[in-house]
Parts: sequence; C-alpha cells; structure tokens
Amino acid sequence: MPYNMQPITYYNPFLTPNCSIFSPYYAPSTVRTERPARISSGYKIVSPKHDKTYNKVIGEKLAQKVVANLPSDRDPENPLCAKYVKEAVEDCGLGEYIKGNGAHCKYVFRANPKFKEIKSKDFSTLPAGSVIVYQAGDKVKFKDGTAGTIGKDGHVTISLGDGRACSDIIEDEIAYSSKANTFIPV
Repeated sequence: MPYNMQPITYYNPFLTPNCSIFSPYYAPSTVRTERPARISSGYKIVSPKHDKTYNKVIGEKLAQKVVANLPSDRDPENPLCAKYVKEAVEDCGLGEYIKGNGAHCKYVFRANPKFKEIKSKDFSTLPAGSVIVYQAGDKVKFKDGTAGTIGKDGHVTISLGDGRACSDIIEDEIAYSSKANTFIPV
C-alpha cells in the first residue's frame, strides 16, 4: 500500500465486519453476505399461503405495525417507503434497521434469516407481512391494464394480506413486476 494511503474501515452490510477497502476480500466478484440467500428451489411457489415456512403470526403482526406507523404528513416529493418498512421490521423484532433505499432492501431481506425469498405470479394473493421489493426502473402492471415505472430509488412495501400493501402510504393494489423480489416471514 502506498505510504500516503491509509486503510479506510467502514460499515457495509455486504462486507465482513471491519473490512478495509484494501482488503483482498473486497472485490466486486468476491463480495458476499455472511449467509447465503435462501430462495425457494425453482421458484415453484405460486401461492405463498401454502408454503409451510410462512409464519402467519409474525406476518400479521408486521402488517399491523406498518399500518400503525403510517405518517400523518407524508410528502409525495420525498417518499420514505424503505424507512417505514424497515422501522416496522425492527419494531417487530425481525431485524435491525439498516440504512438504504427501497432497491437496497432486496439485499437486506436476503441476508435476514427471518425472511425467505419466494416467487409469486400474483401479488394480490400474498399473505400479510410479505415484503415486495421493486428495483429502480422496474416496469409494473396493474389489474386494470395500466402500467408504470418504479422511481430511481426503487420501492418496498408490505402486503396487508387483502390485496393491498403499505409502506409510507396504503396502496389499494399491489403492482406486479416479474423482476420484483418477494419475501415472506418465516
């Protein structure tokens, strides 16, 4: 290492604790989370309600908590979906709050052993407490045939179990995207 460069140690959930950017373990091809992502084999789950690992009690508690924490003064110009979802997760004892936007939540939930990634073709059937993460620029579709695009920070929301979802606002319909990541509490 050159004499004028000091190793910088910082927190990054994708690196091992106290890992330096000069560490041999820090390289895009070798960056790993501490535990592997758990994904249902072959994405064969059509209705997560039939997945025996889904924890209904925790799911309903999480859905209730995100609704209870809704902001009364939401600013549409400054959406805070990730903040309210992660606060609900933390308040339910399902993991600590990790900074990051909606798109970043994909990595947060993949690394959380209290959630399992699944694939669903119909988000309206997701059970209460399921977390849906959209990446920036994802194309989404609604049941009435309209479409939209997710904003630059991505989006994350929690299913209420009745076809609606909530983060910093209640969504009357959960938009579908084949690229979205879906997690159920286990």
